[in-house]
Amino acid sequence: IGSYLLNSIVIHNDVYRPADILKHLNRKIKISLKSDGMRDQNSDGMDIALAVIDKEKHTIEFAGALRPMYLFSNNEFVELKGDKIPITSNISGTSVNSTYTNHEYPFHAGDQFYIFSDGIIDQFGGSDGKKYLTKRFKALLETIKSLPMSEQKEHIKKEFDTWRGRYDQVDDIL
Repeated sequence: IGSYLLNSIVIHNDVYRPADILKHLNRKIKISLKSDGMRDQNSDGMDIALAVIDKEKHTIEFAGALRPMYLFSNNEFVELKGDKIPITSNISGTSVNSTYTNHEYPFHAGDQFYIFSDGIIDQFGGSDGKKYLTKRFKALLETIKSLPMSEQKEHIKKEFDTWRGRYDQVDDIL
C-alpha cells in the first residue's frame, strides 16, 4: 500500500518535496486503512526516509518520519533527523494535517549519504542478545566510509550477519 501511495503522490499528484510527500502519505494511509466507520482502528504504519537529489543545484532535500539521513561531507559526519511523527493509520496517532520538516543540504563530489530502515538498528544479536543500535551503526559507517559503496554494502551485510548470529531477523532491512 505504501509503495502504491508513494507512486500515486509523486507521479499522479506531481508532489516532489519530501516533506510534502510524507504529509500526503500520512493522510492517504489513514484514508486507505480506516476501518469502515467502525471504532476499532488498525494501527498500521511505517517509518520512512525520503531524499530528493537535485544534481544541477547540488542539493539533497530530505524529510523523515522517525528515520534520519546520515551524510559524510568533506569527511565530516552530519545527521539530519527525521520528525518524531510516524506515518500511521491510527487517527488518534497523528493529525491528518501533520507537517514534516524539509531539510535541504548542499552536496559536493565525493559526499556520501545514507537513508535506511530500522531493521539493522533493531536487530538482536551479539553475545548478549541486545539490539545493534544507532551508535554502533554510526561507528560502522565511520570505519567503512572511504570504501566504494559496493564494498560498503558487503561490509554492512557481513556485520549484520555476524551480529545477528543465531537470532532470527526481526525486520526488513533496506
